[in-house]
Amino acid sequence: MEKLVAVVLRSKHPGILANNASVSVPFGWTALVAEMLDELSALPITVTDLGIDGDGLLHVETVDDRAFDPLETVLYPSAIDTVVRHARTLAAWTCVKDSKPAWIVWPPVGYPRPLCPDCQGHMNMKLECARA
Repeated sequence: MEKLVAVVLRSKHPGILANNASVSVPFGWTALVAEMLDELSALPITVTDLGIDGDGLLHVETVDDRAFDPLETVLYPSAIDTVVRHARTLAAWTCVKDSKPAWIVWPPVGYPRPLCPDCQGHMNMKLECARA
């Protein structure tokens, strides 16, 4: 499913994703990542890595497309951070499988990730928060 999500995101956001960008976005995050890419497309950057981090959060890496300009160097990182921080916050509370409200948990297999109560139930998990 992640490969299909990558194809959809690449087709809808060709200018913001690098040709060789690593895109591994869970299905449940498709809408919030698409919204983030829409907002980032107004900035002169290219996304080179996009996916789920080992901590269960959204991971985004960008490259600046402009020639070095000290004034812009101060302005754009703040705008990028604001957009990415907002998307990471939404992702932390959005189920990776079905987009329902969720929280980060440790599933029986794999790494921590946000799962809703329904998806936790399908995995025979007790409803609990992630271990520190």
